[in-house]
Amino acid sequence: MWQQIKVMDYSDALKRLRNHANSPGSGLSERESFLFALWQAERQSRIPELRNLFDDILDCLETVNHELNTKQSSENIGGKAEAFPRSLVADVSGILSVSWRNYWQWSSSQQFTESFRTEFAVVLVQIGIAWDAVLAGDIDDIREDIRQNS
Repeated sequence: MWQQIKVMDYSDALKRLRNHANSPGSGLSERESFLFALWQAERQSRIPELRNLFDDILDCLETVNHELNTKQSSENIGGKAEAFPRSLVADVSGILSVSWRNYWQWSSSQQFTESFRTEFAVVLVQIGIAWDAVLAGDIDDIREDIRQNS
């Protein structure tokens, strides 16, 4: 059976990143939010399931990269955004800073298992690599860049 793949457009990617950052105005369910999952994990003292949310963030960053830096970023000098929307930058910064704060708190209090905390740190490093690729403007495939650099 064929699975229909929905291609995310730029406005969807911005909306989803806004939701992952728990910023107001996305209109999406908080249950689809990376930071909400972290908040809920803290509140309920249970390890969150982050894989699908992490994959969605990477999909969003891939879409943003293609919109702002062109689909073949490494081959194009022109056509790239000189400035990024302030809300995009704030949302990605919020995802990273709040997540690293949670990591630090969970590590210092030894909340959750060490293996989960290690896996969580790897996820955060990979989101950081993906965001760096968007900022660099010359990476064609963010997931491949992550594989090579993490």
